[in-house]
Amino acid sequence: MEGSNKKFWRVIQKIQTDNWGFRLSFIDNNLIAFQPIQIYQGNWTGSRNLVIYSINHEYGLYTKQREISVQGFGQICSFFCPQSYIASKGILLTKNGCTINLVKFTFDSTNSNYDCTLECAINFGDLEQGELFASMSDDGEYLITWDPQSREIQIRRFNDRN
Repeated sequence: MEGSNKKFWRVIQKIQTDNWGFRLSFIDNNLIAFQPIQIYQGNWTGSRNLVIYSINHEYGLYTKQREISVQGFGQICSFFCPQSYIASKGILLTKNGCTINLVKFTFDSTNSNYDCTLECAINFGDLEQGELFASMSDDGEYLITWDPQSREIQIRRFNDRN
């Protein structure tokens, strides 16, 4: 959608998807990350891939550019836990099933080309309802999680392997 007088939005594009999804976020103005889910035996479950859409500047429309393999396929998934991108670290937090996936985005000097890879996956096992909550601090230094199985708030600190 596009702003108009900061009071109204008009639809400029609709993207049809094959699957439902619980998580959607901008990486920047040119990239969108969408975490689809599947419905299996009446349950919402994690999918195999995270889908990346990028804008085609010639037409001003977003198109599906790639899929990134993520963990959590087939695990029960709830709609809680929004997806978030921490630009300072280039890290996307996306929940899929009972797994927190951290996807690393790296951009060239002009921000016109990028690469993304699954940097880390934290599997919380079989959570009955797929309920798992996570968030990152604004600077990406801390990841905080809570799950009903452990009933613990777990705080993890970013460790740059380089």
